[in-house]
Amino acid sequence: MEKKVTIAAAGDALILNRMPDYPGREELTAFLRQSDVSLVNLETTLTDGTLCGAARSGGTWLTSRPEVARDLQELGFDLLAVGNNHTHDYGEEGVRQTVWNLRNMGIAHCGAGCTLYEAARPAILEAPHSRVAVLQVCSTCHEEDIAGRQSESMPGRPGLAPLRFTTEYTVNAGHMQALREIAADTYMNGWRAFGQQQGYVPEDAPGTFSFGDLRFVQGEPEGKHTRACPEDLRRTREMIQSALLQAEYCVVMVHSHEIPRDQNDEPEEFLIEFAHACIEAGACAVVGSGTHELKGIEIYRGRPIFYCLGNFVFQNNFVERLPADYMEEKGLPLTLTGGQAFSEVGKRARCSLQQNRSSYQTVVPRFSFSGEKLTEIRMLPVSLQPEERMTYATWPAPAGEEESREICRTLARLSAPFGTKMEWKEDGCIYIQLKEE
Repeated sequence: MEKKVTIAAAGDALILNRMPDYPGREELTAFLRQSDVSLVNLETTLTDGTLCGAARSGGTWLTSRPEVARDLQELGFDLLAVGNNHTHDYGEEGVRQTVWNLRNMGIAHCGAGCTLYEAARPAILEAPHSRVAVLQVCSTCHEEDIAGRQSESMPGRPGLAPLRFTTEYTVNAGHMQALREIAADTYMNGWRAFGQQQGYVPEDAPGTFSFGDLRFVQGEPEGKHTRACPEDLRRTREMIQSALLQAEYCVVMVHSHEIPRDQNDEPEEFLIEFAHACIEAGACAVVGSGTHELKGIEIYRGRPIFYCLGNFVFQNNFVERLPADYMEEKGLPLTLTGGQAFSEVGKRARCSLQQNRSSYQTVVPRFSFSGEKLTEIRMLPVSLQPEERMTYATWPAPAGEEESREICRTLARLSAPFGTKMEWKEDGCIYIQLKEE
């Protein structure tokens, strides 16, 4: 019997409240359950609520009751990816509690663990006609968020599977000279120069200059260039190839907030490099999340790359408690609740994420393979219903016709640079036009 599979995926489930029986839920569940496996990124930790916040967070300190994972499972998801910029919001113990709670509930997960091996290894899902491996990496993280390897003498460190990258800024000769003069006059590179004198810090390569933590290269045209970390590329390739010894298909999920210019709707250079490398290593799809709004879709070598699926549940405003670090950073009284703090910060913003219409629009793609051939990509336009009353707002539901067409136009525009075409059809779904091989 030939292998085949249908996979559904969603973006970020920033879910802090228990899921009610809201309008549109049944239709969304029906769409998800027409797939063999369904995947989503869990944009929060799952803890008992007693932990102190880490010294720094992924932007906001997020934790939820473990039962919200069961709500997502009942909605139709088979796997929750947990490697993102909030994985370490409550430190190593927060990571341990999150993966323990999911394991205890029997919910498949990937992306974080108590060692780098656990964080990087794929989860295996059983489908009717195949097995599907899923792994996840995250590029938006600090060093302390990254899981560590176990050695002969030391245990591993809880954290996430990283996708690190390097950034170089190309500047012309005049700008390079100006940078060197500023660094010399301000002693910006004093500690680095001292380290170079002692032999602990390498000298800059010819034609390059380190300006503090930033790396500049002299040349034309001026601009920014990012490259994926070779070690993380190698590890991910090996995990894909190992996964395909256990499963017929492998999906790579990636969480990334980086942007190439000054807008959220384009993928960064290293992310494109990484996604292509995953497909070349044998992945059947790459599913991205992170920047709170949709990015384009590319069909690379007959495999889909969803650079970002945006928000699937977006409940940032419902954070109950925040550490003193947040209040001090924002200049707020320590007595405020999480909701009060967000309300005060929101008053200062010209256009916060909560005020951006794009933060509440997404798609849930459902893509099918027969053997190695991609046969269909059908996407359900979804609204998070920001106009609904508080009980129902932020929960995903199939979008109405007018909003569905708007989402299709947005996604078509963002996907055009990749040569991807799509159309909205009367059944309410968006279909990507696949090229005949």
